[in-house]
Amino acid sequence: MESRLSRYIVLVVLVCSIGIAVNHYKGKWFNVPVLDELLAALDLTKPETAQPPVKLSPPVDRKPRYQERHENTLSAEQLATCDTLTVTQAKAIQKRDKGIYSWTDEQGVTHFSDAAAAEQHSQLTHYKEPEYSFELAISTKGTSTPPFLRNKLTSAIKQIDARYRQLLPKKVLQPIKIDLILASNKGVYKDLERQYTNFVSASQGFYSGQHNIAAVWYRTDEQAFSTALHESVHVMNAGQFGITPRWFNEGLAEYFESPLFLRTLASNSQHLLYTPLALKRAKERYRHGVVMTLPALLNATAQQWSGSRRNDLYSASHLFISFLMSSYTGRQTLAALFTDFSEQRCKTKQPIAALEKYRGGYAKLQQDWLKWQKR
Repeated sequence: MESRLSRYIVLVVLVCSIGIAVNHYKGKWFNVPVLDELLAALDLTKPETAQPPVKLSPPVDRKPRYQERHENTLSAEQLATCDTLTVTQAKAIQKRDKGIYSWTDEQGVTHFSDAAAAEQHSQLTHYKEPEYSFELAISTKGTSTPPFLRNKLTSAIKQIDARYRQLLPKKVLQPIKIDLILASNKGVYKDLERQYTNFVSASQGFYSGQHNIAAVWYRTDEQAFSTALHESVHVMNAGQFGITPRWFNEGLAEYFESPLFLRTLASNSQHLLYTPLALKRAKERYRHGVVMTLPALLNATAQQWSGSRRNDLYSASHLFISFLMSSYTGRQTLAALFTDFSEQRCKTKQPIAALEKYRGGYAKLQQDWLKWQKR
């Protein structure tokens, strides 16, 4: 009896070992979230010193680990020309001219074209408004990721882009190109960090404006999907608005990755964009978020964002965008903010003029914001 029990134990251990190896090194042919969490904590790709314990089932009121994201970075040349790489790459793909050109050949025949390069001596005959362009490229490093994740990301990101276009006048829309890289394990992700950033940290995703690269460490389907949405919003913000205040950039990224927003896309998607547990946790954070005055949020310093108030500022930024999105007058104010920031792409952003357009003015906005937080 004891011998038979021993054989059963050996068999179970052997099957689990093979499963772990296949799951971690062969492209996640099967996906077990708890197993992914254990693998991420163990990090079999590279031995390290002692790791902190992993909580597989955190309490619903646990705050998200905001420190797990990088800030976007723009080169000095891009700051000087105010043309981020996401825009210049999109313009190259767009390949649409802004005008109709005409020229007359040697036989006296007049020709028309939308490409000035068609003839050296062509002249602009008729101006036409450039069409909007949005490009999304998803690639993987290490091993392949499930095709359904690519499809789900493509669907969600394009619907987020549609929300941007609802808030922006057509005349200020910039073409956007997103290069999203999914790293299959921690070792590959750290290599991407070293290649595209100046530092390596305990993050799960980053965006480099200098290279127009958004990278995500693919640990589980749910985590990779959420982080990819967050980083993609940073790309869209950089392309459309240039450098923006931290509360605006992170607030939009947190808002659009939230299950509370993704729930509004469910009817237009054939994919499951959130889990019931994730939605429950989001509702708890939504109801029990930090209470912060508007001046404290808008005037927060870089030291506060990187210090002890970091989590509170991320939470307040998310909630402020949610507050604006929750009413007609709030959405109109956010649309004014989008337009002003887009028109100020090459300048330091000044949000107060747009916020003053809130019904009742800036003072009423502050009152309603505080009241909404204490709901």
